[in-house]
Amino acid sequence: MTPHEIHGIRPPAGRSGPQRLLPIAGAVVVVLVMLAHIVGGAVLAHASLGSIPGNLGGALAAGLVAIVTLKLLLLLGCGAAGVVGGKRMLAHTSKAHSGMTTGKTIHGARRYDLFVALLTLGRAGALRDRTIELARITPGEDVLDVGCGTGEIAMRAKVRTGPTGSVAGIDPAAEMIAMARQKAARAGLEIDYRVAAAEALPFADATFDVAVSSLMMHHLPEDLKPRALAEIGRVLNPGGHLVVVDFQRPSSRLGRLAPVWLLHRSQNAEGLLELPALLNAAGFTAIETQDTGIGYLGCVRARLN
Repeated sequence: MTPHEIHGIRPPAGRSGPQRLLPIAGAVVVVLVMLAHIVGGAVLAHASLGSIPGNLGGALAAGLVAIVTLKLLLLLGCGAAGVVGGKRMLAHTSKAHSGMTTGKTIHGARRYDLFVALLTLGRAGALRDRTIELARITPGEDVLDVGCGTGEIAMRAKVRTGPTGSVAGIDPAAEMIAMARQKAARAGLEIDYRVAAAEALPFADATFDVAVSSLMMHHLPEDLKPRALAEIGRVLNPGGHLVVVDFQRPSSRLGRLAPVWLLHRSQNAEGLLELPALLNAAGFTAIETQDTGIGYLGCVRARLN
């Protein structure tokens, strides 16, 4: 029995043309970045040796401008590819519910991490690390990742909890959970991944110390958010806390040009402003908003009495 059969997932019949080209496009990007450094380094080396006539400072500046320009062009190209691919993925997502939730369910687990990397211009790891910092997880705590996707946040949480703590992750997309399990197995991390929806968590009352929701809330329709928050409150221990990281309108013009924001600005990206009132209604206290240091992402923290 194959891993796909174990998790009830049909293997894809075959990759489409665009999918087959993604690895090639990635390799081209890597080669171009290397060439940018080589060419720019050569320019600087020749300039420093006096091989280029003229002002040395001007030559150095020209070399630096060449490197920066090439890398910016590559980043813009990656961002544009991420936006186009992400729009296609979200267009499919908006119509494809998992059957267990009316919220949007992201499929295409094997492409997901690539699109996230493109959309964030290579900063996906830093964004996830920042989410874990905001969660303030300590060794020995029990943590729930709501909407875990391919498991990147959950794995980082498990490193923080250590062997005396536990981590569980839920996602309504079976293929995401299958990918998350594969990643955890490769990393040697014990994480309890389950196919489930945020509004129907398969855990007993008062199970977790910390709940984390990263870029998930904007996928829920308005009528589902109160139910999901009530469920999270149910499985949290008294005194436990919830951390929600999601989109907010960037304050700077540069932030509003970020590919990930351009893709999500119409996806109820202002929903973070509504969370404090919803959290209060769900029984949470000590509700506070916090800056993530990333223009298009905001954070809301709350504690359960």
